[in-house]
Amino acid sequence: MFGENIASGIGKVNQYDYAANYITGWMPTTSGYLYTWIDPALATTTPAITLYQSIGAATTAGVPEVLRPKRVVRAMSSHYETPEATQVQVVGQDPATGLFITQSSVDSAAETASTPPASRPYNWRGRPVPYQLRDPTLTTQAAVDAACAILYDRLTTGRILIEWESDLLVLSSNNRPLWLGDVVRIMEPDGTTTKGDYRIIGIPTIDFVTEQTSGFSVRKAVYRGQKI
Repeated sequence: MFGENIASGIGKVNQYDYAANYITGWMPTTSGYLYTWIDPALATTTPAITLYQSIGAATTAGVPEVLRPKRVVRAMSSHYETPEATQVQVVGQDPATGLFITQSSVDSAAETASTPPASRPYNWRGRPVPYQLRDPTLTTQAAVDAACAILYDRLTTGRILIEWESDLLVLSSNNRPLWLGDVVRIMEPDGTTTKGDYRIIGIPTIDFVTEQTSGFSVRKAVYRGQKI
């Protein structure tokens, strides 16, 4: 297309088409920054770092003394994000025939009002909650199917979101900072029970409070994560 360039083309793919739910951006690696695309379905679920809620809990868990202050959560909050839909329908259009192209997905378990509380799925709404997308730029069955799958994954799964403050998290093995897509395990106050594993989806604040060429540097960060 006239006026198109590589950056805008990639941006459109990311925003509208096949990678709308990917984690993208410049990310630090052991050999420098790299622009990365991460498919959430294929992303790692292995925690890169474990965090504790007190120095005492980190000590009991065997964290080396020099790392203990860097492996403690200083503040934390979380909330449950209710699913936006239980049914998703996508409607495209064949440009040659004018006929509609459709695909739909329904999570019937999330809609059943009579399900006892103890048996309700995580994303239970107790009633049909429909969502429909009509987009004539979706001109093939494959494109409509892909859009439906992305929207279904986004809209029908409830999420636990968490925000915590800690030291800037850096892997002790290679000095790589944790970034979007990395997984962090947070322990309960007892230090032995896992509160949850959380994929980093945002880092709204990084604050270099004190930088030392020798001794301790204080690097504070706020992370946002989604429970996996």
